[in-house]
Amino acid sequence: MILLSYFYVIPFMAETVAKRIPQEYEIELGSNLFSQVIASYQVDSTQSALANSFFKELKVNQDYPVKIYVVHSDISNAFAFPGGNIVVHDKLLKAIDSKEEFAALLSHEYSHVAFRHTTRSLFRNLGTYLVVSLLLTDVNGIMAVLLQNADNLKSLSYSRALEEEADTKGLELLLD
Repeated sequence: MILLSYFYVIPFMAETVAKRIPQEYEIELGSNLFSQVIASYQVDSTQSALANSFFKELKVNQDYPVKIYVVHSDISNAFAFPGGNIVVHDKLLKAIDSKEEFAALLSHEYSHVAFRHTTRSLFRNLGTYLVVSLLLTDVNGIMAVLLQNADNLKSLSYSRALEEEADTKGLELLLD
C-alpha cells in the first residue's frame, strides 16, 4: 500500500493540487524562487532588454507576465520559473544562429510556464516530502524543501512528456 501511494497516489495528488493553484499564487511562488536563484547570477541588462523586446515582437498570446533574463554563464542552458520569469544563459544565446532558433527557444520555455510544467514538477517533488512532513508534523521540513528546490530549478529536468508538450506547444505558439 505504501509503494502504491508513493508511485501513484502522491504524484496524482501533487499534480492535481498544482493544476488548481491560483495563478496569482503561482506567480508569487515563482517570484520568490526566482529572487533566490537570480542572486547567484550576473544579469546582462542590455541582452535581457533585447530578449524581452524580441519576445514581445513574437506577439505570443500569454496568460503570464513574462520577463526574460540573460545571465552570464559558462553553461549552455535556459529554464523557466512558475509564473513567467525565464532565464537564458549567454553561452546558449551565443550558440543560436538565427532569430527563428531564438524564437523557438523562447516559445519552448514559455510553454513550460503556460502549461505549468515547473509548478507541476515542483509539486511532484514536494509531494513525498509534504506527506512525510505532515505525518511527522514537521512544518519546518516543508519550508526547507521549498528553499532547496529553488536552487534545483537551474537543473530541473522535466519528464519526456513535458518536454515534448513544450516543444509541440512552443511550435504552435510560433505558428499562431
